[in-house]
Amino acid sequence: AYIGDTALVYLKHYNPKRVHSFELSGKNCEHYKKIMKDNNISSDRFVINHIGLSDRRKSVEIDDCGTQSTSIHSSGVEVVQLTDIDSYVLEHQLNVGFIKADVEGEGLLCAHGMVETIKRNRPVLCLSIYHNPEEFWEIKPFLDNVIVGLNYKVVIEKHIPFPQRQGEVVLFAYPMELD
Repeated sequence: AYIGDTALVYLKHYNPKRVHSFELSGKNCEHYKKIMKDNNISSDRFVINHIGLSDRRKSVEIDDCGTQSTSIHSSGVEVVQLTDIDSYVLEHQLNVGFIKADVEGEGLLCAHGMVETIKRNRPVLCLSIYHNPEEFWEIKPFLDNVIVGLNYKVVIEKHIPFPQRQGEVVLFAYPMELD
């Protein structure tokens, strides 16, 4: 989730019922809440979870540096819980229409944790695959197996959201009827 910048765009321009966000950094969660408040986003339109995403529930120790690149690879002393999307969706009885995941190198594990949600809800997926070779080379073949028979289209594109950055490689997958 970082500080809610992407969630804010979705909430202001796409009008989802609610955005559920996940962020490892407690510092970033506080910034997220402030950004929502400063932009007059009602608290019933978003949920910020101080929790990370993976393939299953577990805990990790991180260094909460409060930056965009806070990850489970930044070993430290703050214990943070991780969950999988499938468990979270079932627990909260959600109907998911869109999943955006940029999980700083844990994309393949995150993908493993959303299989049932993809099969049940057929959401649009926007998955960052540029952090490491595992994400880049293994997420698409994994998803190709998951979406067999679900009539999905998969596209990989390089995006440059900010001129000062090199760009990000993103996998988009969506039901073909949306094409």
